[in-house]
Amino acid sequence: MTPTNLKIEYPDVMDLRIAALFLGMSEGRLRTLVREEKVKGARDEESQKWTFKRTDLEAYLKEPKARAASNKATKAGKAFINHLTIDKLQRAKDALAAIGVELEQRYDYSKQRAYQQKRKAAKAAAKKVAVPATPVSKQ
Repeated sequence: MTPTNLKIEYPDVMDLRIAALFLGMSEGRLRTLVREEKVKGARDEESQKWTFKRTDLEAYLKEPKARAASNKATKAGKAFINHLTIDKLQRAKDALAAIGVELEQRYDYSKQRAYQQKRKAAKAAAKKVAVPATPVSKQ
Protein backbone atom coordinates (compact mmCIF):
# COMPACT_ATOMS: atom_id res chain seq x y z
CA MET A 1 0.00 0.00 0.00
CA THR A 2 1.36 3.39 -1.02
CA PRO A 3 1.41 6.09 1.66
CA THR A 4 -0.81 9.06 0.80
CA ASN A 5 1.68 11.63 2.05
CA LEU A 6 4.41 10.42 -0.33
CA LYS A 7 5.83 13.37 -2.31
CA ILE A 8 7.01 12.32 -5.78
CA GLU A 9 9.34 14.55 -7.76
CA TYR A 10 8.54 14.36 -11.45
CA PRO A 11 11.14 15.33 -14.09
CA ASP A 12 10.71 18.31 -16.41
CA VAL A 13 10.48 16.02 -19.46
CA MET A 14 8.53 12.76 -19.09
CA ASP A 15 7.84 9.71 -21.20
CA LEU A 16 4.32 8.41 -21.82
CA ARG A 17 4.13 6.15 -18.76
CA ILE A 18 5.39 8.76 -16.30
CA ALA A 19 3.21 11.49 -17.85
CA ALA A 20 0.14 9.24 -17.50
CA LEU A 21 1.01 8.67 -13.83
CA PHE A 22 1.50 12.41 -13.36
CA LEU A 23 -1.97 13.10 -14.83
CA GLY A 24 -3.58 10.12 -13.05
CA MET A 25 -4.86 8.41 -16.19
CA SER A 26 -4.04 5.49 -18.43
CA GLU A 27 -1.49 5.67 -21.22
CA GLY A 28 -4.24 5.06 -23.78
CA ARG A 29 -6.28 7.97 -22.48
CA LEU A 30 -3.24 10.23 -22.63
CA ARG A 31 -2.60 9.20 -26.27
CA THR A 32 -6.24 10.05 -27.04
CA LEU A 33 -5.87 13.49 -25.43
CA VAL A 34 -2.75 14.13 -27.53
CA ARG A 35 -4.59 13.07 -30.70
CA GLU A 36 -7.47 15.42 -29.75
CA GLU A 37 -4.84 18.14 -29.17
CA LYS A 38 -5.91 18.69 -25.56
CA VAL A 39 -2.44 17.81 -24.26
CA LYS A 40 0.80 18.80 -25.97
CA GLY A 41 3.22 15.97 -26.62
CA ALA A 42 5.99 15.14 -29.05
CA ARG A 43 6.77 11.80 -30.63
CA ASP A 44 10.32 11.01 -31.64
CA GLU A 45 10.30 9.76 -35.24
CA GLU A 46 13.28 7.47 -34.76
CA SER A 47 12.46 5.76 -31.45
CA GLN A 48 8.66 6.26 -31.67
CA LYS A 49 8.62 7.35 -28.01
CA TRP A 50 6.42 10.11 -26.63
CA THR A 51 7.84 12.98 -24.57
CA PHE A 52 5.86 15.50 -22.54
CA LYS A 53 6.95 18.72 -20.88
CA ARG A 54 5.92 19.06 -17.27
CA THR A 55 4.69 22.64 -17.88
CA ASP A 56 2.32 21.42 -20.61
CA LEU A 57 0.92 18.71 -18.34
CA GLU A 58 0.47 21.17 -15.48
CA ALA A 59 -1.34 23.54 -17.87
CA TYR A 60 -3.70 20.70 -18.81
CA LEU A 61 -4.41 19.98 -15.13
CA LYS A 62 -5.27 23.64 -14.51
CA GLU A 63 -7.77 23.80 -17.40
CA PRO A 64 -11.39 23.53 -16.33
CA LYS A 65 -12.87 20.34 -17.73
CA ALA A 66 -16.47 19.55 -18.51
CA ARG A 67 -17.70 16.15 -19.52
CA ALA A 68 -19.33 15.94 -22.89
CA ALA A 69 -23.08 15.56 -22.57
CA SER A 70 -24.35 12.07 -23.17
CA ASN A 71 -26.37 11.77 -26.32
CA LYS A 72 -28.41 8.80 -25.13
CA ALA A 73 -31.53 10.80 -24.35
CA THR A 74 -31.29 13.05 -27.39
CA LYS A 75 -30.89 10.40 -30.08
CA ALA A 76 -33.64 10.33 -32.70
CA GLY A 77 -35.00 13.68 -31.54
CA LYS A 78 -35.89 12.60 -28.00
CA ALA A 79 -35.49 15.64 -25.81
CA PHE A 80 -36.01 13.75 -22.56
CA ILE A 81 -37.10 10.40 -21.21
CA ASN A 82 -39.51 10.46 -18.32
CA HIS A 83 -41.59 7.78 -16.61
CA LEU A 84 -45.21 8.86 -16.21
CA THR A 85 -48.43 7.27 -15.08
CA ILE A 86 -51.18 6.96 -17.73
CA ASP A 87 -53.22 9.94 -16.49
CA LYS A 88 -50.14 12.18 -16.25
CA LEU A 89 -49.08 11.01 -19.70
CA GLN A 90 -52.41 12.01 -21.19
CA ARG A 91 -52.20 15.43 -19.54
CA ALA A 92 -48.64 15.84 -20.81
CA LYS A 93 -49.74 14.85 -24.35
CA ASP A 94 -52.58 17.40 -24.22
CA ALA A 95 -50.27 20.16 -22.97
CA LEU A 96 -47.68 19.42 -25.64
CA ALA A 97 -50.34 19.21 -28.37
CA ALA A 98 -51.49 22.69 -27.36
CA ILE A 99 -48.09 24.07 -28.33
CA GLY A 100 -47.79 21.93 -31.46
CA VAL A 101 -45.60 19.08 -30.23
CA GLU A 102 -46.70 15.53 -30.97
CA LEU A 103 -45.28 12.59 -29.05
CA GLU A 104 -44.07 9.56 -30.97
CA GLN A 105 -44.90 6.08 -29.74
CA ARG A 106 -41.70 4.24 -28.86
CA TYR A 107 -43.05 0.69 -29.21
CA ASP A 108 -45.64 -0.89 -31.50
CA TYR A 109 -47.87 -2.99 -29.28
CA SER A 110 -50.05 -4.25 -32.17
CA LYS A 111 -47.45 -6.89 -33.10
CA GLN A 112 -47.27 -8.05 -29.50
CA ARG A 113 -51.08 -8.31 -29.28
CA ALA A 114 -51.24 -10.25 -32.56
CA TYR A 115 -48.59 -12.67 -31.28
CA GLN A 116 -50.43 -13.17 -27.98
CA GLN A 117 -53.72 -13.83 -29.80
CA LYS A 118 -51.98 -16.35 -32.04
CA ARG A 119 -50.57 -18.15 -28.99
CA LYS A 120 -53.99 -18.21 -27.29
CA ALA A 121 -55.57 -19.67 -30.41
CA ALA A 122 -52.88 -22.34 -30.62
CA LYS A 123 -53.41 -23.28 -26.95
CA ALA A 124 -57.18 -23.45 -27.44
CA ALA A 125 -56.75 -25.64 -30.51
CA ALA A 126 -54.42 -27.94 -28.58
CA LYS A 127 -57.02 -28.34 -25.83
CA LYS A 128 -59.76 -29.22 -28.35
CA VAL A 129 -57.69 -32.00 -29.83
CA ALA A 130 -58.28 -34.70 -27.29
CA VAL A 131 -57.63 -38.38 -27.32
CA PRO A 132 -60.73 -40.06 -28.72
CA ALA A 133 -62.57 -41.96 -26.05
CA THR A 134 -62.81 -45.67 -26.59
CA PRO A 135 -66.33 -46.95 -26.25
CA VAL A 136 -66.87 -49.00 -23.15
CA SER A 137 -68.59 -52.27 -23.98
CA LYS A 138 -71.08 -53.69 -21.47
CA GLN A 139 -70.94 -57.41 -20.97
